[in-house]
Amino acid sequence: MPFDGTEYRVAPLRPAPVAPETVGLWSRLRTATTSFFTQARALPLWSLAPGEPVIPSEVTAVQLLRAARGLIELEDRWVQGRYETVRGRRCAMGALQAAARVLRDPRAFEEAKDLLRTEAVLRGYSHVEKMNDRSTHGQVLAVFEAAIAKAEARLPY
Repeated sequence: MPFDGTEYRVAPLRPAPVAPETVGLWSRLRTATTSFFTQARALPLWSLAPGEPVIPSEVTAVQLLRAARGLIELEDRWVQGRYETVRGRRCAMGALQAAARVLRDPRAFEEAKDLLRTEAVLRGYSHVEKMNDRSTHGQVLAVFEAAIAKAEARLPY
């Protein structure tokens, strides 16, 4: 006799919905907070900032690159092999991401990241992280200087 599974009962995947008048306060609160946190996880952090950035993205890309360079300017604040350490040491990309969290402008972050990536490719690396891990501290700072110079050349004034 072939097995077709008809002798087994199929349990519903979800319990039957409860009538709205019998739903208690705690279940309503749980539903509301669950839906809020599910939606909040999909938002980027800079979208929580009040209002739009007032500064044009070209200027903020320069500011972002300068801030990121400042985070790793001292050699004991720079690290290879990871984005960020517990003690606050950062690689080139980690510094750029940390500065972007403060400025909250996704366009400026993308532009600054593209400028750094272009400089890394011009130096023979496939991406910024590889350039950071296989270069000296001075070479990484030189990449930032070149990216800052290109970003300033794009400014309209």
